[in-house]
Amino acid sequence: MIRANEVKKCLYLLPVIVVTTGANIAIADEFGLGIGTSVKQKEYIGFDTETNVIPIVYYQNDYVRILGTNIDISLTEQQDFSGALRIKLGFGDGYDHTESPYLSGMKARENSVWIGPTAEYRSQYGTFSADILIDSLSESEGFQANLTYSRAFSVSDRIVIEPSISLSWLSKEYVDYYYGITQAEATADRPFYQADATLNMGASLDFKYLLSRHQQAWLGLSYNALGSEIKNSPIVDSGNDSRVGLFYLYRF
Repeated sequence: MIRANEVKKCLYLLPVIVVTTGANIAIADEFGLGIGTSVKQKEYIGFDTETNVIPIVYYQNDYVRILGTNIDISLTEQQDFSGALRIKLGFGDGYDHTESPYLSGMKARENSVWIGPTAEYRSQYGTFSADILIDSLSESEGFQANLTYSRAFSVSDRIVIEPSISLSWLSKEYVDYYYGITQAEATADRPFYQADATLNMGASLDFKYLLSRHQQAWLGLSYNALGSEIKNSPIVDSGNDSRVGLFYLYRF
């Protein structure tokens, strides 16, 4: 479920947002529309599994690429290397106390818009990408650094399988904001907790099927193993979060 604050902060970007599980579609100078559904299990205690129906809008030209919750503004483009300024929408980050009885009395942790440089290197062995992003809305006043490796395998003219692995380093401010418990929020069952920086490790697997020249469907699976500073939080009852999504896109 997308919270009201998420809609409010990102409403101005909705016409050009693609919300997916992370399945990459890299096709230049095109526009597409589609729909999908995703199921996500969050790590916070007492949260139900979320199922969402998601509208999809895709766009890319020589200067701007909209991919997942990322908006990349190109800075340099070469045959095997590209650099950009990334704007990342933090849909799904944080929580509201109404989402779990265990969070009663907790102040809501808001999502943010993250901004920073990103780079991508493409080789015969796969694609390496990295970004360093700061909290532009100063919700957590933190930052994050992400490193991803992926490689696509063509099973046939219509089927592509793309596994990927990732590392995400989250600053102390980020982790403490989303997973810490202040003195004012502490109770007998929910003790004070001040978190430090941590490292998450993730993996994903995308199955893409080209239905026709203009149509594509894909299944996206992702798993994120959470760092110890997150797992040790009293408001977390899982060492991971996971998502499954099924999507369809029509490219004009």
